[in-house]
Amino acid sequence: MTSDARQPTPAAALPTGLVIALGVAAGRLPFLGAGYGQDPDAWRVAAAARTIAETHRYVASRPPGAPVHEITSAFFIDGGAPALNGLTAGMSVVAALALAAIVWTRTARRGWARAAIAGAAALGFAYVPSVYLNSTVALDYLWAIAFAALAWLAACRRRPVAAGVGLGLAIGCRFTSVLLLPSLLVLLGAGAVDAATRRTAWARALAAAALSGAVCVAPALWLRGATLGRAAEAPSLATLDLLLALPGALLGQVGAVGLACALLLGVVTARRHDLRPVLEEGSGLARAALLAIALHVALFVAFPFEVAYLLPAVAFGVLLLSRALPPAAFVAGCALLASASFLPDPWLRSEARPLSASPFFRAQHERARTHAYLLVSTRSAGSIQPATTTSSSDSARARSAASSR
Repeated sequence: MTSDARQPTPAAALPTGLVIALGVAAGRLPFLGAGYGQDPDAWRVAAAARTIAETHRYVASRPPGAPVHEITSAFFIDGGAPALNGLTAGMSVVAALALAAIVWTRTARRGWARAAIAGAAALGFAYVPSVYLNSTVALDYLWAIAFAALAWLAACRRRPVAAGVGLGLAIGCRFTSVLLLPSLLVLLGAGAVDAATRRTAWARALAAAALSGAVCVAPALWLRGATLGRAAEAPSLATLDLLLALPGALLGQVGAVGLACALLLGVVTARRHDLRPVLEEGSGLARAALLAIALHVALFVAFPFEVAYLLPAVAFGVLLLSRALPPAAFVAGCALLASASFLPDPWLRSEARPLSASPFFRAQHERARTHAYLLVSTRSAGSIQPATTTSSSDSARARSAASSR
């Protein structure tokens, strides 16, 4: 048996968090200087930030706007792409640490297993290919996830006002973060000792979320023609082929297979592991995570414009798995999820995307080519226009989608 001297105490949370922060940040630093990337939305954020900085008037990068992200970016726009990309990378570190803290708080394990599970949750999420890629560009997905995770952490610690403020900030980054309100209330209600305490916690969280959310989105709502989300676009239901390809697109082929193997390992190694107690446990974490995932999947099915819409489902899916799987299966599954960013997709056959590159590094290679093209082609022009960045198929599709909007 392990001696008490070797068992982590609450003070071990600090070195665990430090390892997580360094592990997440180190993987992002090499890619922060490669321009704004191939997503036109990142260029729009930079343009909006520049206008805000110069005119001191809010402009939205795209409907309905992301005031918290855009206004904050305006303070750092003089640093160019490395500064704005670095802000997103920093928020990905915050998101990973918040998820680790939630798992640390709610796991029943003690000893070094507790630190291993929390670290696996953070790094597994941070290095999912779609998360990894979106954390190195000036987009708002990781900003919203970071504030939402902080809101959930506050709810786990029974701080409803802080939870509401966190959710309000998340809404200020992405309007669709309002979908997390029901799951946040589930989490707060599960931690209440009686009905009166539950109602008080809900009232405080709702008031704080309404007030902070109103303040955060006020600049966007003030603009003429601001709309909520992409509701102005007609819904376009996801096709069956798209839904079948979704796990590979979101997690990478290796990550999707790894997740399936983790689930299978969990069944094989714990035949008596009944999920009903997990769903009925007092913290409500599993039920809240299931609700958050279901709402974001429903949003994507109705508006399947970007795979990144499902990034919050990845974050809360990791929390759900931390409750549903045995520790060994969970750690192994997170390791396979993270490895998908570095291993090639085994079933991908394409001349444009060779097997020698992973999903993440394929995207970064295209991004680097775009950045190099822009630097060379604009030396005499004196300005950078993202609309003619590259002739690659990915960039052409992005420009086509942007023009159709």
